[in-house]
Amino acid sequence: MTPPLRVAAIDRFDPSYGTQARFVDALIGEVALTWREAGVKGERLIEADWTDGVLFLLTGADARPLTRAAVRQFLKASQDAKRRGGRKAA
Repeated sequence: MTPPLRVAAIDRFDPSYGTQARFVDALIGEVALTWREAGVKGERLIEADWTDGVLFLLTGADARPLTRAAVRQFLKASQDAKRRGGRKAA
C-alpha cells in the first residue's frame, strides 16, 4: 500500500472525553491509526488549529509518533505568531 501524502483530522471537543487532554490524545490516535495502517511509523504536524472547541490536525509521514506536547507547542507558536501580526520570532 502506498502511504498517503497527508492525513487530516477534525473534531469538536465533547464533555464525554472528560478532559481536553483525552480529546487531543483521541484525535492524535485516529491520525496515528491511519498512518500505521499505511505502514508509516510516525507522523509530523504540518498544521494545527484550535478554534471554538474544534481541533484540526494536518499531518505528514515521519519516523516518530506525534505527541500531545508537540500539538500544544505548535498551537502555542501559532497563537504567538498571530499576536505578533504573523511575524516569526527573531
